[in-house]
Amino acid sequence: MALPSLLLRLNCKEYKNWMKAGLCLQILQSRLQGYIDSEMQRFHRQISAGISPTARHRSRCQCRSQGKQFQPSCPVCMEWKDHILHHHNNRSAEIHWGNCNPSLWPTDYWEVAKVFLPRGHTKSKRPHECDAAALLNLINSCDHFQVSNISKVREVIKCRNDLMHSSDMKVSSSWLNNFGQKMQDLISEFRHVPNFVNEADPIQEVLFNTVSLLGEE
Repeated sequence: MALPSLLLRLNCKEYKNWMKAGLCLQILQSRLQGYIDSEMQRFHRQISAGISPTARHRSRCQCRSQGKQFQPSCPVCMEWKDHILHHHNNRSAEIHWGNCNPSLWPTDYWEVAKVFLPRGHTKSKRPHECDAAALLNLINSCDHFQVSNISKVREVIKCRNDLMHSSDMKVSSSWLNNFGQKMQDLISEFRHVPNFVNEADPIQEVLFNTVSLLGEE
């Protein structure tokens, strides 16, 4: 009886819509990873350059973060925390300090990046270990990213959350069309990034070329 149920599911248009949206997010994820990797390395160099000379020479750091709390006990981490907070758009709300190891801030750019990520990224080492939602949240939280209309980032985050919270893994065609437009609106914010916007857009192909994607007639 499992096979008829599987065929029924695979031929459900709303389920196919759900799958298409997920694949579009994977494509976006692959585009964001290289961009965020280079930008966060540049961001790390900028912060490093602003650290006072006296704080560059440090003894062994014993600072530890936990959950949403971090009270540094050494002057180096205190200074790094101040710089990070200066660039954090959510500094008056939740910051998941437990994502990172503060003692590595001076040497590892991704430990700094993880302060801008949602909870649950303690083990991530680089952008390629993060999904599209995490990378979009990083852009939303860090003012290093000069996005002219940050609401376009937040709209796609909301769409992703709607998709993942769908109990039956189905979305309507109208939802998918709206999602596709918001994806294009977001991508337009990164036209200045080399190779980010492609003339042959695979996202549009996924959304509209149903035959090649899912074998529909």
